[in-house]
Amino acid sequence: MTSDSTLVLERRPGGLRLYLGGDLQFDTGDEAVYHERLAHPALLAARARFAEPLELLVLGGGDGLLVRELLRHEAVATIRVVDYNPEVIALSRTELRPYNGSSLDDPRVTVEIADAREAIAQAGTYHAILSDLTFPGTLADCSFFSRDWFHQLRAHLKPGGLLALNGLSPDKTPAAFWCVYQTLRAAGLAALPGWYRLPSFADLGYGDWGFYLASDRKLAPAELLSVPLPDGAHTLDGPGLAGCFEFPKDHADQRAASRPACDSGRTLYEYLLDSTPAAETGGATFSFLGFDDPLPPLEPSASTVPSLKLKDWLDRQPGSGIDDLLMCVPLSHRIVTRELVRAWSGHLIQVANGLDLRRLIAAMLRRASALPQRLVAEVKQFRCRLTRGEDPAANLTTWGWRFFSVLILVLVISETAMPSAAYAKGFGGGGGGGYYGGGGYYHSSSSSTNNGRPMTDQEQRDARQTFGVLLLGGGALVTGLSYYNRKLRGK
Repeated sequence: MTSDSTLVLERRPGGLRLYLGGDLQFDTGDEAVYHERLAHPALLAARARFAEPLELLVLGGGDGLLVRELLRHEAVATIRVVDYNPEVIALSRTELRPYNGSSLDDPRVTVEIADAREAIAQAGTYHAILSDLTFPGTLADCSFFSRDWFHQLRAHLKPGGLLALNGLSPDKTPAAFWCVYQTLRAAGLAALPGWYRLPSFADLGYGDWGFYLASDRKLAPAELLSVPLPDGAHTLDGPGLAGCFEFPKDHADQRAASRPACDSGRTLYEYLLDSTPAAETGGATFSFLGFDDPLPPLEPSASTVPSLKLKDWLDRQPGSGIDDLLMCVPLSHRIVTRELVRAWSGHLIQVANGLDLRRLIAAMLRRASALPQRLVAEVKQFRCRLTRGEDPAANLTTWGWRFFSVLILVLVISETAMPSAAYAKGFGGGGGGGYYGGGGYYHSSSSSTNNGRPMTDQEQRDARQTFGVLLLGGGALVTGLSYYNRKLRGK
């Protein structure tokens, strides 16, 4: 949900995939499955409850795909779309136009580039609010699934109004899925959980996917099933809609063990960190449609001690982990990439231990006039650390990743300004005075050194391979430079 997440639009045979921060948002081949289930159940209930034209609020949804589905209902009078990401909105009017039917340009639609927290504070009540916000990947993101947040949304719903919420995976993260269900109930809302299989999500290991309907009064089955689906809905019918609310019974029974997130989302984040997938089941099923759940919303545990995983996360410094780095690298799938980084980091440490990093930093500072001042300040901080004997390779998951990220940025900037001067062709070339290039420290004699001795051919090949990958990653990092600059300002 963070506006610092990088965006990747992947072209595939027959369609596109959009990633934010390395997590798939949609595949045009099956996005209708997702958007029809988020849009139509809420609108069917709203049409059953309200005779007047419907006024809607969409949080997220800047790609226009959810709005496309909402506009299929003739009862819709206005749709206010609030999305924080101008890049997604720009894509909706260019690359995504064939898929969203130019929905954001419909005269009934207004689009605002704003944070959802700021937007919801403005006056207005709606027949339905549809939250198309992304999967919560951080503690801050989990605040959008907290009791306080749902209280705010409820205050902007007309009596009997509907809340539709993009959810989590009921089988991969069951405790977190039912935590959101209990949190809606703790906010005084009658909650109806649903799920479906989305092939593109399942292929990437996200599991089945969930959503929620909620209102200040219970949803009756007739309100969802008596109003016909609009023309153009092609992945959903009456029986399919009813089936969305039917769960394996032993999965549904797990809701009793999940606490609501009454602590700005911290409970939800703990469940996500400690997630255990649901066991395979072939037993009885249970439908929430028409069910009046007698289980009272569970209050948070009296203990304020978080799990060990959450405590470790809270204790570490902001911007100090692999995920923080990967959030600003535009790669297709962050989960897979995280594992690759961990496996590859051992090779990085092996090569980095053979470099004279103090001489490398000194060479950079001799050329400091060619660098942005913020990078110069960073490099000077690293010089102090190295002078004190601290080792970035031994602190890769804390400040070490930042050290190597800065080196990457310096390489990319110098390569852009003077191609092949920094990342010298043939690995052994370099300008007079010495500079960092590809994996060794270069003297005017063009010989690579390892702590003052010439590097062997194998060491040069290892270094070239490792820092060649680093340089490619640096090109990606430049795309996320706004994230990097924000982190610098926060220091």
